[in-house]
Amino acid sequence: MSPFYLFRRALARRFFTSGYRLRFYRMLSLQMRNGVKLLEALEQISNMYTDFGRRTHGFGYLVDDCRVALTDNSGDNSLEHALANWVPAEEAALISAGMFSGRLPEALSEAEILIDCRRRIRNAVLRMAIYPLGCIAMLGGTLGVIQTQLIPTLAGMSDPDDWTGVLGGLNSLLIFFSEHGLVTGAGLALVLVWIRWSLPNWIRPDRLRRLADRRIAWAVYSDIQGAIFLINMGALLCAEVKTLTALQVIQRFASPWLTVRLDAVMQEVEEGASFGMALRECGYAFPSKEAVNYLSMVDGDGAAQMIARFGQEWLEETVKRVNRRGIAVMLFSMVMLFALIGVVVMAVMEVNSMTQSLGQY
Repeated sequence: MSPFYLFRRALARRFFTSGYRLRFYRMLSLQMRNGVKLLEALEQISNMYTDFGRRTHGFGYLVDDCRVALTDNSGDNSLEHALANWVPAEEAALISAGMFSGRLPEALSEAEILIDCRRRIRNAVLRMAIYPLGCIAMLGGTLGVIQTQLIPTLAGMSDPDDWTGVLGGLNSLLIFFSEHGLVTGAGLALVLVWIRWSLPNWIRPDRLRRLADRRIAWAVYSDIQGAIFLINMGALLCAEVKTLTALQVIQRFASPWLTVRLDAVMQEVEEGASFGMALRECGYAFPSKEAVNYLSMVDGDGAAQMIARFGQEWLEETVKRVNRRGIAVMLFSMVMLFALIGVVVMAVMEVNSMTQSLGQY
């Protein structure tokens, strides 16, 4: 492969967004449901978007990778591994489960549902962030006006060291940000980057991570992973795959965080526990305490279908929980906004009082 081809493929992978993935899954699922074989369906998709090789398109590069993987079909170069270079790990796990269970069209449809839920969660998170960012912007603008317009004028009337109350507090805050603002901003940026990294990767100390899984960012990640895990397990168990083998299939694309939980569940299964009891006894309450209590009672005919259906319902509940948390954050931001307005009003009143006091002399 030429360096130019590799560069173009890397760009295509980088910008293979949810819209492209959704279109690809729908077309591939439709083709396979109509009886078209996998490799032939991939070739048809490539020809459709590359005009039979006359122009470049991301689907063409993706199909090239899939074609090589299907030809090789080794442990490290299977179709699932090829797709894992293009799509998120959660979707790769779904497709891997579908390939293993012989239900690839159904797995692709479930991946479409997952993309839609992720989009709704992302929109809820964005809405959640708007109000705090708005408050920060208003606070920054207000402090900037006070620092450049008000403080210099008042400093000419009286010594800032003698200021007390709200005005004194604002002055101290302005001094802090003028001296340490860049360091504070860089620190906050690093914290956000670390939070993003920690969602799939932070596993030690285990007790501390379990506590974090109850807090907003990590709780959302845990809920999503739990729903996908149950959907995958349901798909594999429906195909009569043994529980331990199904867990091993899912572990191939698991994050470090999920791997820790799968290891604990597999240990219980190896000791003879059923899937539901293994979730309950592993000690992680994954995906939640209520979920494992329910699943520990699911047994017999239809258990696999119930597990998959519960996973889909859990994913929908996750979206609703994120929306509820978003509303809570918005309300908190509104309270902070009104508090900021109150502080500004009190500062203006103190300035007015100071002006009147100085005017008497």
